Amino acid sequence: MFELDDLNLSGQFVVSANPIGVGPPVPATGISGLPGSLHVSHASLLGDPLSFPVPVANVMISGSSDVKYKVAPFMWIRSGPTSPPLPQNVVIGDPLGPVGVVAQTILTNWISIGPVNYVTPAFNIFGSTNGLGAFNWIGAKTKLGVSAETGAKTDIGAQSQIGAEARIGAKATIGAKLIAGAYTGPTQIRLDTQDAILAATKKGFDIPHPTKQNHRLRYICLEGPTADVHIRGKSKSNTIELPSYWTGLVDVESITVSLTPVGFYQELFIETIDLEKGIIIGNKSGDQFNYQYTVFAERIDGEKNIPEYEGLTPDDYPGDNSDYRINSN
Repeated sequence: MFELDDLNLSGQFVVSANPIGVGPPVPATGISGLPGSLHVSHASLLGDPLSFPVPVANVMISGSSDVKYKVAPFMWIRSGPTSPPLPQNVVIGDPLGPVGVVAQTILTNWISIGPVNYVTPAFNIFGSTNGLGAFNWIGAKTKLGVSAETGAKTDIGAQSQIGAEARIGAKATIGAKLIAGAYTGPTQIRLDTQDAILAATKKGFDIPHPTKQNHRLRYICLEGPTADVHIRGKSKSNTIELPSYWTGLVDVESITVSLTPVGFYQELFIETIDLEKGIIIGNKSGDQFNYQYTVFAERIDGEKNIPEYEGLTPDDYPGDNSDYRINSN
């Protein structure tokens, strides 16, 4: 064993496991004689020798054995001070054949200051991953930060989501949406000639509760056998004005009015109903008015709904189905 403070070589440094006269003591042709090159025919270790008590690979790298450099990275690869980073700065494997890489670690952190481009024909993570094509990932995956994807994305197979989902902003779907396969639960999918219709036993909305923390509020739409529209409000006059478009929207004979006196006793009644002049209210107990009102009317722009009919599906409806967006179960 030699102990030297400095060793300067201008030629080639060769460490051969072969005894003198047995086997080639120098690198193979093509590398042999290259000044400044290093050839080690057996295992080599860089760093703390206690990290590898026995040889486990041709090249073994660990943290520094010098306490002054304990915090330094095990290995740092970078381009020259004036050279731009190129894809060939770091090469792993044979370009003509496959290569396997195993990372035996509990936690692996990849930190990239800039964008990361996958341009290899096949980058395998227990599956097939193409940087410029399909991306398949088998196992758990965690993303911290913002993710942006440009281009088409196809998911094949089952997808499971555990936990709450929050969406902020508008969501737009252009074109028909088709969900194929069996589905169990209160919601089903039906398709008509125009778009996808969300079908349910009850129609309504479900939102975070506006006044109670950790609660939600669910309202269900009012349903009935007729296609009704309504207006409601408060008035201190003897006239309830109707929307001008009701002249072409509702059947005047179907209009019904509910009146509720406010503040004092009033004998309110309906004098006349006119789509243009409005609804004229009378008061037998005097000439003062203060009341709340609700007005319902059936739409006239289409055929009347047939509430009950013989059949097994909405397709058996005896009327014009094109007038409706039907929810069914």
